[in-house]
Amino acid sequence: MHYTTSLAGLVTIAGLAVAQSPPLSDYSAADIASGAAWQQVSDTALSRMQTNINARKDQTCSFDNAAVRVEFRNMTLDQRKSFTDAVTCLTQLPPQMMPEDQADQYPGIKSRYDEYVATHINYTTNIHMTADFLAWHRFFTYNFEQDLKNHCGFTGNMPYWDWAMVSNMLDLLLRLC
Repeated sequence: MHYTTSLAGLVTIAGLAVAQSPPLSDYSAADIASGAAWQQVSDTALSRMQTNINARKDQTCSFDNAAVRVEFRNMTLDQRKSFTDAVTCLTQLPPQMMPEDQADQYPGIKSRYDEYVATHINYTTNIHMTADFLAWHRFFTYNFEQDLKNHCGFTGNMPYWDWAMVSNMLDLLLRLC
């Protein structure tokens, strides 16, 4: 789908992310392999975020009250149910962003949730394996979370799934085949 406003926002965010990232040449192959490079980038980002938030004139948003994402399996059962109910709610809402002149190109889009699926599929080759990957997905996830909250009554924060927690299961499954 062609959402020019969202695309412009993503391009801006991606440009800012690249401008603030340390160059890859700052890290050795050993630093990258061990995770030390990622930890340093993470620590730098955390420090910059704290500095940026503390410098704001609007102090209603602070580092201490920032939304914190939780790994899905660390959510309580009630939190999981609330999240999955909100996602189910999106599958019941009609499409909201699909321009009428494009509806015939995407006959499978029957709900707001379907719009997210189609957008992700359509932008996969333009976003995956690019420098924009993290910024685009951050913005995409933020919009999905806002729809869960604003249209479906979700009151939590968008969870994440830590694939590393189950990575050994893939090896096991492949050995069984």
